[in-house]
Amino acid sequence: MKSNVLFFFLTLLIFSVNNTNAQHFMRGVCGVHAHDMEMMDELYPNDGKGQQPADRNAIIHIPIQFHIVGTDAGTGRVPPHLVLRQLCILNRDFANTNFRFYLNDDFNYINSTAIYSSPSSNGNLIQARKVARAVNVFITDKADATGSLGTVLGYYSPQGDYVILTRNEVVKLTNTLSHEVGHFFNLRHTFHGWESDPWNLAKHNDTIQVRFTQSNFEIEYVSRTNCTTAADQLCDTPPDYNFGFTSNGCNYTYQVWDFNKERVIPQKENQMSYFSNCPEFVFTPNQGGRMTSNYNSSGRSFLRNNPLPNLDTIVGPVSIITPQSAEQLNVFDGVLIDWEDVPNATHYVLEIRFVSATEYLVLDKSEFYATQLRKNTNYIIEITPFSYGHFCAPSTTRSFRTGSQSITSSDDLVGGIKWSVYPNPVSLGMPVLLQTDQSESAHMTLSLTDAKGQIVKKTIQEVASGKQIVRLETDQITSGLYFLHAQTDKLSRTFKISIQ
Repeated sequence: MKSNVLFFFLTLLIFSVNNTNAQHFMRGVCGVHAHDMEMMDELYPNDGKGQQPADRNAIIHIPIQFHIVGTDAGTGRVPPHLVLRQLCILNRDFANTNFRFYLNDDFNYINSTAIYSSPSSNGNLIQARKVARAVNVFITDKADATGSLGTVLGYYSPQGDYVILTRNEVVKLTNTLSHEVGHFFNLRHTFHGWESDPWNLAKHNDTIQVRFTQSNFEIEYVSRTNCTTAADQLCDTPPDYNFGFTSNGCNYTYQVWDFNKERVIPQKENQMSYFSNCPEFVFTPNQGGRMTSNYNSSGRSFLRNNPLPNLDTIVGPVSIITPQSAEQLNVFDGVLIDWEDVPNATHYVLEIRFVSATEYLVLDKSEFYATQLRKNTNYIIEITPFSYGHFCAPSTTRSFRTGSQSITSSDDLVGGIKWSVYPNPVSLGMPVLLQTDQSESAHMTLSLTDAKGQIVKKTIQEVASGKQIVRLETDQITSGLYFLHAQTDKLSRTFKISIQ
């Protein structure tokens, strides 16, 4: 791991989680045009169009790198736990293919208003931030300016070989990402050639009387006699003249006939269509074959032979130890948030929210010491476990309220019992000593954290009754300001100490 705390930021907006099925293209369009896919064929030749791999059951693991973009000031980024859920949706949407996606590395955080607001005009800045051996997905505020057909929600750039996804699509947990990743692996729209000129009755009539679209692409027949050369060039996806763009959700009510006077019935549930609000969206076998052929091409060699992370399932939810549910704390600037380790989890997203502000942290330990909370404030924490190979475990939430007391510097009465910390300051490499005087034995946890809330030392001891001294070593710790958190089953207190 690179560090215990991999990410921290404050945003002035709480994002709600949509637990409904993902939908795509809600009041918007994909930014990939027909000529982009023609370019894709040139850049990444795909000679096995529509062919199935020899082993249909062979799972292909794909590394994906998320770049979470904010403004120059670091504001506006999408919450990391929603990115995890988006990745879970991506794997669900690809469940009927051989593809499975995993996190390539830690989230990459980018502060760039140019990329955040106008990625289509800043391709060079985006390419400079790509990683070498993964599908690169940049999450931005906008994908492109609003065009004649609506707001662009995402796109794949064949020139830069990366995917742009707007933050609202992540917040709404749509399957726009699945659609754009389909483009990444050389899938065309099922209505290829109709992107800028969707069918409408007034212009095209109920019977198509031409063989080519306005942009000069061959129009597919219902008979499939030209299915390998027209539209998406696949024979198990029926003709679609971009009906989804003007249809009401997943309803298709048009009476349309092709050039040969055969009625057109599109596949509304196809991931590469423009229909929305269908119960589910799927890729066809031929689409899966085309993506596999693209994956096996020389241009995609960078995705192959990468070491896999642990793919074992994480079974949640998290069991939070402290604070207790709805607990009223005495202090506000020294709160230990602790939870049980979750098997197979290597990281946790910790969300700390109050009123209209939220902090998001990505940790590689099952504990965090919060030193900058507000007095007498209600908080909600949400913890999501994950690993690079599994990210679909449920979250756990808990509420608590901070008090008005600040942490003490050296000693204090705790429940009528005197606790003292000395020496303070302590010399580098010498132990920190906590003296207690209590009427009964107790199970005590001592945690030493730095100013960022990172736990650098921890010990758990059984402390007998009477005057006792509990020792915490400071070896391998650098000088600076630290916080010592002492806790038993009944009492807790935090002390500010200096190590010099």
